[in-house]
Amino acid sequence: MNPVQPTPPPPELIKGSLASGEGILCLGLPRSGTLSIVTALRQLGYSHVHHGAEQVFNSTNWEASIRASRACFPVWNTGGSQGSQSFSKADWDAFLGHYQVVSDFAGFYGSHIAKVYPTAKVILVQRPFESWYASFDAAILQALFQPIRAFLFQRLIAPVTGITAFTAHPYIVFGSFKARNVDETRLNAQEVYDEHYAAVRKIVSPENLLELNLEDGWAPLCNFLGKEIPDTPFPHVNDRKNMLTMVNMLCFLLTMKSLWMILKSLLPIVGVVFGYWLSQQGITISSISQLIKGT
Repeated sequence: MNPVQPTPPPPELIKGSLASGEGILCLGLPRSGTLSIVTALRQLGYSHVHHGAEQVFNSTNWEASIRASRACFPVWNTGGSQGSQSFSKADWDAFLGHYQVVSDFAGFYGSHIAKVYPTAKVILVQRPFESWYASFDAAILQALFQPIRAFLFQRLIAPVTGITAFTAHPYIVFGSFKARNVDETRLNAQEVYDEHYAAVRKIVSPENLLELNLEDGWAPLCNFLGKEIPDTPFPHVNDRKNMLTMVNMLCFLLTMKSLWMILKSLLPIVGVVFGYWLSQQGITISSISQLIKGT
């Protein structure tokens, strides 16, 4: 794979962004209430928010995530040039630095991204492993890596549409779990889960860390960020059933988009073939025009 040049950050730093020295890192692993948290943060006024489920059609974003995964996760470092790429602070700034909040799959890079942005506020949600794993397995491992679906999107749809979300997922998910496939990911899940949370707690200073229980509502989050408590219930969204519905809908949209692109690319060929058939029948454009005028 050819190295992808990072997209340069905006010419003016967004106020409160990670690259400006502020920002919020939601470093709980996916399926730990990440969408509920970003929904709450948007209600508190944070407008530049990154959540993986909202980035499916952003190929530049996923290409950067592949590079980050190759640099961060040793399982991809096989000694060749593809496995030894570096990912600098400038690369992180171009990838995620212009956001005020990052969540969801950014959690897979937990300790790495916490080191890059040491002054950011960190929100950490840790569910009991058993309940987290059941949700993670159903909504990510089973949903994204079904053999037929994975082949279809990684080998057929991605080359046609240029949408690389499904190509990036194995690098991110497997790499973060020291694995190369779903079976190895499941085998390593407990160990990596425990290591992830221990590493974040070790790296992040206590004054910058909020260990959040979503059931506690607004108060801990607002106190941590210095915000007033909204007069609305704390959002609880994206349960397992909704996540599966979202994944299936995105897969359907990607399939329809790829089919439409294929049809558009075939139109010129169809036109040439149809024109050749007409000529073989002795039918010309002028004769068709005369026929139309005659009617």
